[in-house]
Amino acid sequence: YLLERVQAGEAVRRDFPTIPPTAGFAEAAGRMAAERVESLLVVDADEPLGIVTAGDLLTAVIERLERREPPRFAAVLAAVGCGGGDSEVYRTAVALARRDGARLVVLHVLPPLARRLAIEGVPEEVLARIAEDRKQDAVDRLARLLPAGAGVPATVRVVFGDAAERIAAEATSAGADLVVIGGGRRRWLDRMLGDDTVASIVRRSPCPVLVVGRGEDRR
Repeated sequence: YLLERVQAGEAVRRDFPTIPPTAGFAEAAGRMAAERVESLLVVDADEPLGIVTAGDLLTAVIERLERREPPRFAAVLAAVGCGGGDSEVYRTAVALARRDGARLVVLHVLPPLARRLAIEGVPEEVLARIAEDRKQDAVDRLARLLPAGAGVPATVRVVFGDAAERIAAEATSAGADLVVIGGGRRRWLDRMLGDDTVASIVRRSPCPVLVVGRGEDRR
C-alpha cells in the first residue's frame, strides 16, 4: 500500500550532475566517480540534451576503436598440397580470413623438374610445356579444393622451388599477416623431412606461422 502511494517526483534528484557535450571520456568518467552515479545529464547552454550512462561511454569508445583499428589480418596465406590431406589448413585459413575480412592466398609449391631431363637433352620448349602443364593441373586441383561458399576473396598461386624459400617469398609479395601450414606427420619419411621443412618455414617467414595438425595427428 505504501509503495503504491510513493510517486517518482518525491525521489527525483534536483541537483543531478551535468556535463557539457564536448566533455571527453576521462572527464565524464571522473565526474561519475566523484558523484557516485552511473549517468550524467548532458547540457548545452542550459538546454538538456539527454542522459549519458557509463555503458553509453564504453559503447562509444569500443565503436571508435573498431573504426580506427584495422583488421587483425589483412591477408592470410595458406600453404597446401593438392590432395585432400590439408582440409584442416583450408578450413582454418578460410575461417581466419572470413573473421577479419582478409584476402586469402592459397599457395602450392611444386618441386623443380628433375635436372636429369635437361642433362639428357630434352628441348627447352618441351621442359617449359611440361612445367606449365604441371602448374595448370595444380591450379585446377587447388581451385576444386577451395571450400564452396567460403565468402572470402581467394587467389590461387602455384610456384616452383624450395618450399620454405618460396613460401617466405610469396608471403612477402602478398603482404601476408599470417601463414597457415599443415604440420601433421603420418609416415616415417614425413618424420624425417617434415620437422626440418616446418622449422625452416617458421624461420624464414616474414610473419607469424600457424602450424595446423592434419588428420589423426591434429593437436
